[in-house]
Amino acid sequence: MPSPRLIQLLFNGVYIARTTHARYVWEHPFYPQWYLPKTELLDSSRKQLRIHEGDTFRTDDGKPIGTQWTIQVGDKSTDNVVAFSDELTGKAEPLRGLVKIDFASMDQW
Repeated sequence: MPSPRLIQLLFNGVYIARTTHARYVWEHPFYPQWYLPKTELLDSSRKQLRIHEGDTFRTDDGKPIGTQWTIQVGDKSTDNVVAFSDELTGKAEPLRGLVKIDFASMDQW
């Protein structure tokens, strides 16, 4: 579900994302998790943010689901990030092109 709120992520003293395009994703019945569009993190104006791609997660038939990312600002990094594939279909299609960042991995939301 789209949210009109301004969502800002602070990591190692740097705002790595500011967006009004975040989405609520209900992973659990009790509360939603914020997912961000990949484009919000890949924006070249945030030169202090480095993104390193890790393992790609695939379905049993080899279709990509997502890629683990490590994001880094200065000497601080976290690999609690999953970037969902742009090729998702079916029930997973609403996650296409979104990034999930572990809430506790950020300094502030």
